[in-house]
Amino acid sequence: MARLGVKLNGSQEVISALRKLSGETEKQLKDVTKTALQNIRSTAARTVPVDTGRLRSSLETKLLLGGLGGSVETRVDYASDVEFGTKPHKIEAKNGKALRFVAQAGSRLTDKKALFVSSKTGRLITTKANARAIFVKSVNHPGTKAKPFLRPAFKQWKQWYLDNVPKGVRVAIGKVTVIR
Repeated sequence: MARLGVKLNGSQEVISALRKLSGETEKQLKDVTKTALQNIRSTAARTVPVDTGRLRSSLETKLLLGGLGGSVETRVDYASDVEFGTKPHKIEAKNGKALRFVAQAGSRLTDKKALFVSSKTGRLITTKANARAIFVKSVNHPGTKAKPFLRPAFKQWKQWYLDNVPKGVRVAIGKVTVIR
């Protein structure tokens, strides 16, 4: 019986090329991930509401999964209040002390529990001569409207990332060829 076949030589070359492809693909995907994270962070920093700049300056990128994933995050305790807003809630003085805020003299303070004047810095400073300090045990905060900055930044760059992952793989394949 006759035998017909072909023999594939150079399997070591194929294995070597696949290893190179794996490394090159990983490098390309890490670059795409890093760029996407930097773009998300920059966009969030441009759109975050700014009082003192603390929240904006706290935004940082972190690479995860060996650089193939990552996050943009902040450790500022009020970041989620800015991103998602807050419901109306009661604020009470700690340790039996009083809350202090500054009100314009002559303003109507008919229900002091309904009034809330805040400063995001935690300091209540006024330069007006006709202002006066008010001390109360508690106030009813009306809540705050959400001012999203992270979610819109992510949405803006998500498609760019998804489009550039396959491009990164194609670039890697182009850099590693087996055929001579």
